[in-house]
Amino acid sequence: MSKNNNQSTLEQELKAMGMKFPGLEDIKLDPPITDMDQLPFVSSKKKKDRKFWNVKPTGEIGTPGTYISDCNQGHEYAQLYLNYLLNASIAPLPLTWIVSEMNNLDDDNKGVSVGFLTALQDYAMLAVQHIQAKK
Repeated sequence: MSKNNNQSTLEQELKAMGMKFPGLEDIKLDPPITDMDQLPFVSSKKKKDRKFWNVKPTGEIGTPGTYISDCNQGHEYAQLYLNYLLNASIAPLPLTWIVSEMNNLDDDNKGVSVGFLTALQDYAMLAVQHIQAKK
């Protein structure tokens, strides 16, 4: 079986379990997010106490469906982050600050991070495909 068929089968299985996959139409641009403090995963408006990746699992660790639910939450956070990148009133929050804080999480709290980064990767691939199609 080819790699594409394996990927397609895996994607179908994950979709059946409730996993979301991004499309450009999924990016919510209304209302515009213009400040990093509007992002639900950024905590504290005080600069010294601010966390750039402050997330919690969506359910009890080990409960069936929690990891998929966490990944979907990360997917939604990625959409909000892209909205913010497009509308930030000042230089946007660097992705590197978010990712560096993801490294501090324990293994039981990685689903939201996995969903966030996977969605950003998928959106990047969609953008590349869009650019290639215009050539």
